[in-house]
Amino acid sequence: MDSGLDHWSQGAWIALTETHTVAAALAIQGHHVGLQGASVEFLRGIDPKMLIQNHPFRLELSDPDPLHLKHLAEMDGLAFETPERTALSLKDGMRYPVAAMLDVRLLFSCLSDADFVDTEAHFEGNANGKRYRPNGSDLDTDAALTALDSYMLNIRNKNQTEGRVRLAREMLWQDAIKASQSETGTFTFTAPTGSGKTLAMLKFALEHAARHKLCRIIVVMPFLSIIDQTARVYRSVFTGFPDNFVLEHHSLAGLGEEAARGDAENVTDRQRRLLSQNWDAPIVLTTNVQFLESLFSNRLSGHAD
Repeated sequence: MDSGLDHWSQGAWIALTETHTVAAALAIQGHHVGLQGASVEFLRGIDPKMLIQNHPFRLELSDPDPLHLKHLAEMDGLAFETPERTALSLKDGMRYPVAAMLDVRLLFSCLSDADFVDTEAHFEGNANGKRYRPNGSDLDTDAALTALDSYMLNIRNKNQTEGRVRLAREMLWQDAIKASQSETGTFTFTAPTGSGKTLAMLKFALEHAARHKLCRIIVVMPFLSIIDQTARVYRSVFTGFPDNFVLEHHSLAGLGEEAARGDAENVTDRQRRLLSQNWDAPIVLTTNVQFLESLFSNRLSGHAD
């Protein structure tokens, strides 16, 4: 009887035994079945010989010989190199466990995302080859800041509030600009209701992104009601910008399963769902729960986290 293995275990075993890179092995092994823990027992268990013996059913998906597969890959021009430094390796393992864990998850997410997008391009392709989905909009900080400053000027001209409130809002606005010129790091933004935090934090984010050439702004909030309100304000600021310049990703953002008929009738909603798979938008609004699940969950949800 012919035998075979899945198409990820052999690559994981090569990464583990030849490059001694646990992070790569975990990402490769888990990019379809979910990220697993880096225990010694688990790592030993991905030995192709053991997998062939322990599989309860017959698999004929790939050649079970990892060396043969590596040789074929090298004939196609692929190079297997051992990185000089890795966050999680057999040599210096868990010296920085939290940083190593996050680095593994980042690598896992990159691989999963690339795999999903490439597979999608294959099935969307034609006789001329793969057809990749269009990218989301770029974060044009110059245009966005121009739109925001114009929006704020209009608000100031119509403002009928008392002088002390206007002064407090202007001080907050200027503080946001000043803080945005700092190096990247952690900042706090404490101010009372009505002081203009929604737009001031957008000003900070855009100025900070422009200074440090950041490509995306992700706003994480605890409640859907706050997200809904913030999204309305931001879309008012960016009127005339491309669709999904401001992208919502949460349980009520229309991201659930839809019938093919619905997809055909609402191209914008379908594009929003695609962009949400890897947050491919300039400004993303999401919930604490969604953000933490995307960061810490080991499961694949059908799209790149």
